[in-house]
Amino acid sequence: MNNQEIIVNLWYLIDELGFINEVRGRMYIVGGSDDEKLRYLHNYTHTDFMISSSHKLPETIKTNFEDGTYNVIHYKDMKISGGEGVLFGDLFNEMEKSISPTAILKFPADPLTVITPLSENDEGILAPSFTKSV
Repeated sequence: MNNQEIIVNLWYLIDELGFINEVRGRMYIVGGSDDEKLRYLHNYTHTDFMISSSHKLPETIKTNFEDGTYNVIHYKDMKISGGEGVLFGDLFNEMEKSISPTAILKFPADPLTVITPLSENDEGILAPSFTKSV
């Protein structure tokens, strides 16, 4: 394959009230055009979150409630705070650190990504959620 690079699938979990408190991510090494790489990522958005570990949001993300401050953000407030990318800074740092210093490929400063929201369905099963309305 040509143009091999590290690309990333990212997920965030939205609860029934629209709050996000968890992110997940998975790296892949894929070659080809950007369109081919995006198709590759889309092929795994519905499955690989199940084998990706859960991570907290960056500590800089806080929401105040009457009973305290929590490390969550409402999905509607995410756009005001800089978009979905603000959720994944710490996770990107972890991914970068997980790559061997002797590896030929390095974690890109701005990797090609697909971001997918997740929520629990009526049966309590976590699944991609493209039409979340809260």
